[in-house]
Amino acid sequence: MFKNIALISMTLFSITTASFAADKTFICNNVGGTEEWTIYIDLGKKAAGFFDNDTTVWIPLKDIVSLESMPPQTLYTFEGKDTGTSGKERISISFNKTRLSGSVTFHVGRSNEKTLEAKDGCQASSL
Repeated sequence: MFKNIALISMTLFSITTASFAADKTFICNNVGGTEEWTIYIDLGKKAAGFFDNDTTVWIPLKDIVSLESMPPQTLYTFEGKDTGTSGKERISISFNKTRLSGSVTFHVGRSNEKTLEAKDGCQASSL
């Protein structure tokens, strides 16, 4: 009986993982608890964006990390200049494709560095 339960669980995990693997675009809402703030992920274009009420800042993919956890996880990091400000600050967006979670970090590498999570998680989207 336990073998059947394990087999069913593994099958469901495989089906769920396969459906997420095909998705290339995602949207993560309610960043930092602010409804209008949104993270956009476009894996096909290797870019991520952050919308904060009036502009969207797009930055390139910096790194992909695969974690050997259960379930295995894929983490994407995007980093670049925050063109919504003076362009001197750096911004970073992290996206966990397996857990469908995202965050944005402002002032990367500075003493006032601040990270905000997408409170509503992320979902596949057709940007």
